[in-house]
Amino acid sequence: MVKTSHAMARGAVASAALAAFSAAPAYSQSENTPVELDPVVVEEVGPSETPAGPVEGWRAPTADGPTRTRTPLWQIPQSVQVLPRQLIEEQDAQSVADVLRNVPGVVVSRDDEIFLSPPILRGFEARNFYDGQPAFGFTNSADPLSTIQVERVEVIKGPSGALFGGGVGAPLGGIINVIRKRPDPSGFFGSVEADGGSFGNRGIGADVNAPLVEGGRVRFRMQAEYRREDGFIDDLEAEQVNLFPAIEADITEDTTVSLLGFYGERDFIEYPGLPAAAVTYSGFDETQFPGALNPPESHAETYSLQAFIDHEVNDTWRLHGSFQYVSDSFEENDSFADSAFFDLDTSDTLFPVITGQLTNDVEQFTGNLWTTADFKTGIAKHRLLIGVEADSTDYEATTSFLPTFGVIDLLNPVRPAFTPLPSPPPPGTNADILNRSTSIYAQDQITLWEDLHLTGSLRYTRLKTEDRSNALTGTVKNVTKELTPRVGIAYDVTQEVTIFAGYGEGFEQPLFITPVAGESPVPETSKQIEAGLKFDLDAGLSGSLAVFQIERENVPVTVSTAGQPFAQRQSGEQRARGVEAEVLWQPMPEVSLLANFTYQQAEVTEDTELPVGDRLVRVPQSFGRLAAHYRFLEGEAKGLFLGAGLTASSGAEATLPNSFETDGFSLVDARVGYELGPAKLSVSVENLFDEEYFVPYGFFNNTVAPGQPRTFLATLRVKF
Repeated sequence: MVKTSHAMARGAVASAALAAFSAAPAYSQSENTPVELDPVVVEEVGPSETPAGPVEGWRAPTADGPTRTRTPLWQIPQSVQVLPRQLIEEQDAQSVADVLRNVPGVVVSRDDEIFLSPPILRGFEARNFYDGQPAFGFTNSADPLSTIQVERVEVIKGPSGALFGGGVGAPLGGIINVIRKRPDPSGFFGSVEADGGSFGNRGIGADVNAPLVEGGRVRFRMQAEYRREDGFIDDLEAEQVNLFPAIEADITEDTTVSLLGFYGERDFIEYPGLPAAAVTYSGFDETQFPGALNPPESHAETYSLQAFIDHEVNDTWRLHGSFQYVSDSFEENDSFADSAFFDLDTSDTLFPVITGQLTNDVEQFTGNLWTTADFKTGIAKHRLLIGVEADSTDYEATTSFLPTFGVIDLLNPVRPAFTPLPSPPPPGTNADILNRSTSIYAQDQITLWEDLHLTGSLRYTRLKTEDRSNALTGTVKNVTKELTPRVGIAYDVTQEVTIFAGYGEGFEQPLFITPVAGESPVPETSKQIEAGLKFDLDAGLSGSLAVFQIERENVPVTVSTAGQPFAQRQSGEQRARGVEAEVLWQPMPEVSLLANFTYQQAEVTEDTELPVGDRLVRVPQSFGRLAAHYRFLEGEAKGLFLGAGLTASSGAEATLPNSFETDGFSLVDARVGYELGPAKLSVSVENLFDEEYFVPYGFFNNTVAPGQPRTFLATLRVKF
């Protein structure tokens, strides 16, 4: 891979030329007359350094998450994509979901469905991690729906169970690791921002950094944000507050301690999605709310505290620790129209209106200790990692539904009045589960002859589950022991091209599952094999190409049994296979161009209830994006910047078994802005040509949601 940027090379050439010129005789003067020249400063323009690693525009050449060590991307035998802060700001990304559209193989969760539908990577559910720490995975309510605190986003594709776990196990489809901004010792600085746009979308925020002692050995940073949005769907509204305090201290020259806090609160009207069949009606209004009048707000609240310690023992050994406490709760109040939930003998356009409530409380403690060592044995360079992890996750949830209290005709909607659940609510489902896991893991990254990179990792996990959900049967205990390996090889064919291949596994204990009487839940497992190439060419062109296959087993499937209408049996096997490509071209500091494409087939391969060959819901077969940004860095237009993007997707299945597929779509986004001194104003537009489209929605198996219409947003940011 290229280790030196073109600007640095140009700097070296300029220095040599300057030296040669200085040494040459000045023929216009006599040999005894000194010649005084104006001073010339030659700057080497290379990667800028951040606490998360170096960055060149939209390109980050290293990542911490995939190996828990700062490793060049080309040495990692796995597909990894890193999205740095500059890309986030230049695309006016409001949430991590907005950032993730730049990654091939990702199906993002909409802001109004994060509580029930995690993002999808390569056909299967991914999990959100924050600075390498797990966020409990049944829901994404811990997602602050913000980017004001984000330094970068690392997307690790495929199961990574060798190094990551906690909660209910190791992610099956991959990890989305969100890296926070850290306090900076360089001085006092910050920014304030405000934005506003279509559908009542508005917000204010601030980011402040301050050294607390001289020299910055103790430093503080905090981001704060308030947002409100009314939305383009009738009656929908959301309001949220986020606080992200952080303090960091250099205890000694070799030891740094960091504390990162988060408080988030969100009030919103839950959107249930539309029955899939409704979108085929002529004259149908897709912006209507398909439920009762004046439904109550839902509420989510999250507290978290993370602690990190890094200690350099000597030139070989380093010690690391990370600890986390998370308290996450939400109460979701629903009103929705869905003929598949309760059988109702009506015409095609009439649907029953149902009241539902889901409560969720999670308390999670996670601790991680690991050590790394850099050393040589013969021709081999080693980076050894050994660690232990312990996690305790206490999860309580209840779900209750009020059977039909009214009907709505979605072609001529007259919404019934909202009927709340009685007190106490009718019998539903409940979960009261305690998961305790302990793990030990090891990894060795070996480089031979400078161009052959081997990675081997192994994790042993003991997961103990105590299910206290059923008062009649008492506490049901289950112990799972799993070995999850990862192996891979990367070979530098040239300094600019590397080929790689890898294999990894993951496992998760399913939650909120009602097993068939006499059966006990067992972990879902996944296995990935992939191969490809990564390149970093001399023309500022970098990227990767990969083929992959992931197999998932023990998938819960709803079955019909006497006395158990919602029972599930883990009989399923599913597979996703495909090809991905991503390219980033930055030929000069003014220009960044990004392109990616995915083609994948995610389907049922074995099942006792579902048709083999049916495609998995929410997963399009093909997806691609182009994005460009131009910065005027000199001349009369200095400070002006322009950007545009094109996102295209094929249709996706909304139901399993397959009965309804959404149409494909192509969306254009654009932005323009001007930076003058510390102030920057930008205006962006999503779905420029106002294309109408639908996407599968995660509320129930047979629901869809309308895509975002043309939306404008203006943002003013002032730095100080």
